[in-house]
Amino acid sequence: MSNSSNRLELRLKEREDEYTRYEQFYVLVGTFNVNNKSTPPNILLEQWFSQATENRESEKNKIPDIIAVGFQEIDTSGGAYIYDDKKKEDDWERIVRKTIAACYEENNTENIQFTLLNRIKLVGILLFVYVRSTHLAKCTLVSNSTVPTGFMGIAGNKGGVGVRFRFYETDICFVNSHFASGDGQKERRNEDYLTI
Repeated sequence: MSNSSNRLELRLKEREDEYTRYEQFYVLVGTFNVNNKSTPPNILLEQWFSQATENRESEKNKIPDIIAVGFQEIDTSGGAYIYDDKKKEDDWERIVRKTIAACYEENNTENIQFTLLNRIKLVGILLFVYVRSTHLAKCTLVSNSTVPTGFMGIAGNKGGVGVRFRFYETDICFVNSHFASGDGQKERRNEDYLTI
Protein backbone atom coordinates (compact mmCIF):
# COMPACT_ATOMS: atom_id res chain seq x y z
CA MET A 1 0.00 0.00 0.00
CA SER A 2 1.37 3.42 -0.92
CA ASN A 3 1.96 6.29 1.51
CA SER A 4 -0.88 8.30 -0.05
CA SER A 5 -3.27 5.37 0.47
CA ASN A 6 -2.16 5.08 4.08
CA ARG A 7 -2.70 8.81 4.63
CA LEU A 8 -6.15 8.66 3.03
CA GLU A 9 -7.13 5.69 5.17
CA LEU A 10 -5.88 7.47 8.30
CA ARG A 11 -7.83 10.65 7.42
CA LEU A 12 -10.99 8.69 6.76
CA LYS A 13 -10.63 6.88 10.08
CA GLU A 14 -10.15 10.21 11.92
CA ARG A 15 -13.41 11.56 10.43
CA GLU A 16 -15.37 8.32 10.68
CA ASP A 17 -17.94 9.86 13.05
CA GLU A 18 -18.99 12.26 10.30
CA TYR A 19 -20.16 9.56 7.92
CA THR A 20 -20.67 6.41 10.00
CA ARG A 21 -23.33 5.44 12.47
CA TYR A 22 -23.25 2.20 14.44
CA GLU A 23 -26.37 0.54 15.75
CA GLN A 24 -26.85 -2.70 17.59
CA PHE A 25 -29.28 -5.22 16.15
CA TYR A 26 -30.24 -8.63 17.49
CA VAL A 27 -30.40 -11.79 15.41
CA LEU A 28 -32.00 -15.09 16.43
CA VAL A 29 -30.74 -18.11 14.51
CA GLY A 30 -31.90 -21.67 15.01
CA THR A 31 -31.72 -24.99 13.20
CA PHE A 32 -33.69 -28.17 13.74
CA ASN A 33 -33.46 -31.63 12.18
CA VAL A 34 -37.07 -32.83 12.30
CA ASN A 35 -36.21 -36.37 11.09
CA ASN A 36 -39.12 -36.48 8.61
CA LYS A 37 -41.70 -36.16 11.39
CA SER A 38 -45.07 -34.64 10.61
CA THR A 39 -45.73 -31.25 12.11
CA PRO A 40 -47.81 -31.63 15.27
CA PRO A 41 -50.94 -29.49 14.77
CA ASN A 42 -50.58 -27.29 17.85
CA ILE A 43 -46.82 -27.16 18.33
CA LEU A 44 -45.12 -23.89 19.14
CA LEU A 45 -41.38 -23.46 19.30
CA GLU A 46 -41.59 -20.91 22.13
CA GLN A 47 -39.28 -22.75 24.50
CA TRP A 48 -36.68 -23.10 21.76
CA PHE A 49 -36.89 -19.40 20.85
CA SER A 50 -36.79 -18.20 24.46
CA GLN A 51 -33.82 -20.40 25.40
CA ALA A 52 -31.71 -18.50 22.89
CA THR A 53 -31.35 -15.55 25.27
CA GLU A 54 -32.36 -16.81 28.71
CA ASN A 55 -28.80 -17.43 29.89
CA ARG A 56 -27.45 -14.10 28.65
CA GLU A 57 -28.47 -11.41 31.11
CA SER A 58 -27.57 -8.56 28.76
CA GLU A 59 -29.87 -9.97 26.07
CA LYS A 60 -32.88 -10.84 28.22
CA ASN A 61 -36.12 -9.46 26.88
CA LYS A 62 -34.44 -8.36 23.66
CA ILE A 63 -36.70 -8.85 20.70
CA PRO A 64 -34.69 -9.87 17.65
CA ASP A 65 -34.54 -7.70 14.56
CA ILE A 66 -33.90 -10.70 12.31
CA ILE A 67 -34.95 -14.32 12.80
CA ALA A 68 -33.49 -17.14 10.68
CA VAL A 69 -34.83 -20.65 11.20
CA GLY A 70 -33.54 -23.67 9.31
CA PHE A 71 -34.93 -27.19 9.16
CA GLN A 72 -33.46 -30.40 7.82
CA GLU A 73 -35.23 -33.60 6.79
CA ILE A 74 -38.70 -32.05 6.52
CA ASP A 75 -39.42 -34.57 3.78
CA THR A 76 -37.21 -37.56 3.03
CA SER A 77 -39.77 -39.50 0.98
CA GLY A 78 -38.93 -40.61 -2.54
CA GLY A 79 -41.60 -38.29 -3.91
CA ALA A 80 -39.82 -35.24 -2.48
CA TYR A 81 -37.09 -35.70 -5.11
CA ILE A 82 -39.56 -35.77 -7.99
CA TYR A 83 -42.20 -33.13 -7.32
CA ASP A 84 -42.26 -30.04 -5.18
CA ASP A 85 -45.03 -30.55 -2.64
CA LYS A 86 -45.23 -27.39 -0.55
CA LYS A 87 -47.49 -28.81 2.17
CA LYS A 88 -44.74 -29.66 4.69
CA GLU A 89 -42.93 -26.42 3.88
CA ASP A 90 -46.15 -24.47 4.47
CA ASP A 91 -46.84 -26.39 7.70
CA TRP A 92 -43.43 -25.48 9.12
CA GLU A 93 -43.83 -21.88 8.02
CA ARG A 94 -47.19 -21.73 9.83
CA ILE A 95 -45.57 -23.08 13.01
CA VAL A 96 -42.66 -20.62 12.87
CA ARG A 97 -45.08 -17.76 12.13
CA LYS A 98 -47.31 -18.71 15.09
CA THR A 99 -44.28 -18.97 17.37
CA ILE A 100 -42.99 -15.55 16.33
CA ALA A 101 -46.44 -14.11 16.99
CA ALA A 102 -46.66 -15.75 20.42
CA CYS A 103 -43.13 -14.81 21.47
CA TYR A 104 -42.72 -11.32 20.04
CA GLU A 105 -45.83 -9.83 18.48
CA GLU A 106 -48.67 -10.51 20.87
CA ASN A 107 -48.89 -8.49 24.08
CA ASN A 108 -45.99 -6.17 23.38
CA THR A 109 -46.37 -2.46 23.87
CA GLU A 110 -44.28 -1.53 20.82
CA ASN A 111 -46.65 -3.12 18.25
CA ILE A 112 -43.76 -5.14 16.81
CA GLN A 113 -44.50 -7.16 13.70
CA PHE A 114 -42.35 -9.50 11.61
CA THR A 115 -42.41 -10.09 7.87
CA LEU A 116 -41.14 -13.14 6.01
CA LEU A 117 -38.26 -11.78 3.95
CA ASN A 118 -37.47 -15.00 2.11
CA ARG A 119 -37.82 -18.74 2.22
CA ILE A 120 -35.92 -21.35 0.26
CA LYS A 121 -36.15 -25.14 0.10
CA LEU A 122 -34.05 -27.93 -1.36
CA VAL A 123 -35.90 -31.26 -1.02
CA GLY A 124 -35.93 -31.57 2.80
CA ILE A 125 -33.71 -28.58 3.68
CA LEU A 126 -35.65 -25.42 4.46
CA LEU A 127 -34.76 -21.90 5.57
CA PHE A 128 -36.98 -19.00 6.66
CA VAL A 129 -35.70 -15.47 7.24
CA TYR A 130 -37.97 -12.96 8.99
CA VAL A 131 -37.26 -9.32 9.75
CA ARG A 132 -39.04 -6.79 11.89
CA SER A 133 -41.45 -5.04 9.57
CA THR A 134 -39.97 -1.66 10.48
CA HIS A 135 -36.69 -2.80 8.85
CA LEU A 136 -38.22 -4.23 5.69
CA ALA A 137 -37.51 -1.19 3.50
CA LYS A 138 -33.83 -1.41 4.53
CA CYS A 139 -33.53 -5.02 3.36
CA THR A 140 -32.32 -4.88 -0.23
CA LEU A 141 -30.58 -7.10 -2.76
CA VAL A 142 -32.46 -10.14 -1.43
CA SER A 143 -31.51 -13.40 -3.13
CA ASN A 144 -31.43 -17.09 -2.38
CA SER A 145 -29.73 -20.18 -3.70
CA THR A 146 -29.58 -23.94 -3.33
CA VAL A 147 -26.57 -26.26 -3.62
CA PRO A 148 -27.26 -30.01 -3.76
CA THR A 149 -24.43 -32.27 -2.59
CA GLY A 150 -26.26 -35.59 -2.23
CA PHE A 151 -25.81 -38.69 -4.41
CA MET A 152 -23.32 -37.94 -7.21
CA GLY A 153 -23.30 -34.28 -6.12
CA ILE A 154 -26.76 -33.66 -7.55
CA ALA A 155 -29.33 -35.15 -5.18
CA GLY A 156 -30.92 -32.59 -2.90
CA ASN A 157 -31.23 -34.76 0.20
CA LYS A 158 -27.90 -33.27 1.29
CA GLY A 159 -26.61 -29.81 0.56
CA GLY A 160 -27.37 -26.26 1.53
CA VAL A 161 -29.78 -23.41 1.05
CA GLY A 162 -28.95 -19.78 1.60
CA VAL A 163 -30.55 -16.38 1.82
CA ARG A 164 -28.47 -13.27 1.28
CA PHE A 165 -29.49 -9.63 1.66
CA ARG A 166 -28.23 -6.20 2.54
CA PHE A 167 -29.52 -5.00 5.92
CA TYR A 168 -29.08 -1.25 5.94
CA GLU A 169 -25.42 -1.16 4.82
CA THR A 170 -24.37 -4.60 6.03
CA ASP A 171 -24.41 -7.72 3.89
CA ILE A 172 -25.85 -10.75 5.67
CA CYS A 173 -26.01 -14.37 4.52
CA PHE A 174 -27.71 -17.26 6.29
CA VAL A 175 -26.92 -20.82 5.19
CA ASN A 176 -28.75 -23.92 6.32
CA SER A 177 -26.97 -27.14 5.42
CA HIS A 178 -27.44 -30.86 5.84
CA PHE A 179 -24.36 -33.03 5.49
CA ALA A 180 -23.67 -36.74 5.23
CA SER A 181 -23.95 -38.51 8.59
CA GLY A 182 -21.74 -41.11 10.20
CA ASP A 183 -18.30 -41.31 11.74
CA GLY A 184 -16.62 -42.22 8.45
CA GLN A 185 -18.01 -39.26 6.53
CA LYS A 186 -15.77 -36.48 7.84
CA GLU A 187 -13.98 -35.91 4.50
CA ARG A 188 -17.27 -35.90 2.63
CA ARG A 189 -18.75 -33.34 5.05
CA ASN A 190 -15.68 -31.13 4.62
CA GLU A 191 -15.95 -31.37 0.83
CA ASP A 192 -19.66 -30.54 0.93
CA TYR A 193 -18.96 -27.57 3.19
CA LEU A 194 -16.45 -26.23 0.68
CA THR A 195 -18.87 -26.85 -2.21
CA ILE A 196 -21.63 -24.91 -0.49
